[in-house]
Amino acid sequence: MNIGTALNKKYIPYTTTMLTSLCENNARHIEAFLFNSELSEKDLKVIEKALADYDISIVSLKVDKERFDEKYPRNDQWSLEAYYRLFMFELLPESVDRLLYLDGDIVVNKDISDLYVSTFEDHEMIVCDDKGGLNTPESYGDKHREMFKEAYNQGFRYFNSGVLLINVRQMRRHYSFEAYLEAIKKWNFEMEAPDQDILNYLHWEKVKYADYKKYDLFARVAHNQKMTYEYVKENTAIIHFPGYKPWEAGNFHFDIEKLWWEYAKKTPFYEELLKSFVIDELESTNVADFVRQLEKDYFSKKDLLQRTMTTIESILSNGAQGKKEDKTSELSEANSIFNDPAWHDGYWYSEDEKADFISQAEAFLQGMLTNTRLEDYATGLKNQINELDAALAKANMIISSMNG
Repeated sequence: MNIGTALNKKYIPYTTTMLTSLCENNARHIEAFLFNSELSEKDLKVIEKALADYDISIVSLKVDKERFDEKYPRNDQWSLEAYYRLFMFELLPESVDRLLYLDGDIVVNKDISDLYVSTFEDHEMIVCDDKGGLNTPESYGDKHREMFKEAYNQGFRYFNSGVLLINVRQMRRHYSFEAYLEAIKKWNFEMEAPDQDILNYLHWEKVKYADYKKYDLFARVAHNQKMTYEYVKENTAIIHFPGYKPWEAGNFHFDIEKLWWEYAKKTPFYEELLKSFVIDELESTNVADFVRQLEKDYFSKKDLLQRTMTTIESILSNGAQGKKEDKTSELSEANSIFNDPAWHDGYWYSEDEKADFISQAEAFLQGMLTNTRLEDYATGLKNQINELDAALAKANMIISSMNG
């Protein structure tokens, strides 16, 4: 099984976790091609040692970083390495006729032989819908809709570049990095999702779709759709963690992320990953700041709506004053959480001197992944703010009609 992925030094633990999950669930020899520009021989030996118990070979394919200048879009979500898959036809050995490309923020939870041996027919790639099936034109930005306007008119479905079964034998006859570069230049280096936009732009008419719910399930989308850890573990082969990562502090976590941590625990990086996560999470105020800002917006808009309604009542009754609302009885749910000494950003943590650090850290992680009290409160606030915005818009229309 030929597997491709791109990484830098920072991503070694996460890519190793992905490869570990792949090996755990696929009892066949794996040839892993690592597209990179900065891995040393020492780095490669670290990866090989971490995977020594599995039937896997690591092949480093070097990409010349000097071929990229500052014109190429990149940010915290899209690193320079995202472009490296565009070099595959130049770098892969001639013996490779198909390749399954996997992003490093993925875990493979089941045997994926059925996907790997899928028949291409005349297609260049087998792909999965982006955003867990929520890939409507309205969910993307203006540049995206400009790039794919004609394609959408012909039934186009934007696909994700994190899981790609690639017909290397066919594609290497027609594509190279230079071909992709021409498309990038055509759009003046202004793509919203750099490599993904270009792959969609050039190949959308020649792809075949696999079931994204099985082979490229976006974890947070699944969580928002009320899928549980148990359901995903039982039914999904490939789980993808785009955006906020399971190992990153300062955001809402959820039970499906346990799958990532279970495979990370099988790597030599686990204790360091866990330690870093707990320390960063204990120091982070991102979640607390976010929820308190939501509360501030909610009460501000609620007060504004009350004053607007009072104005309407005053106009209708020639100056009679509406009843003012007493908000003193309203209790901040967030403060009830944050002021509880047993909680940190809504999550339980205890320093038990008799317990070892890993046990305490794992208990902390378990709380993070399973307690949704604060996230549920934040979701409720956002829904109420949306309702207030709608009510304010209607109230302002009434006032405008009265004044007109």
